[in-house]
Amino acid sequence: MTIMKRQLFFAFTIILFAMAVQGQNDPISVETNLITLNVSVTDRSGGHIKGLLKDDFKVLDEGREQERYQSLAQ
Repeated sequence: MTIMKRQLFFAFTIILFAMAVQGQNDPISVETNLITLNVSVTDRSGGHIKGLLKDDFKVLDEGREQERYQSLAQ
């Protein structure tokens, strides 16, 4: 790559970066009814317990059990 091409590439990269940073201060408003909870369960020695199912958990919101939730176990 010639020096001129490198300089143009560098300038173009700086311009794109400046454009991306400029838009970061715009407020974003989002409403959602879906909340993601990442959970890992370990035994007393720190080993991960695998094979747990949705019925092995209770999801509470302000002390009330939430019956409508999805399990996307990995």
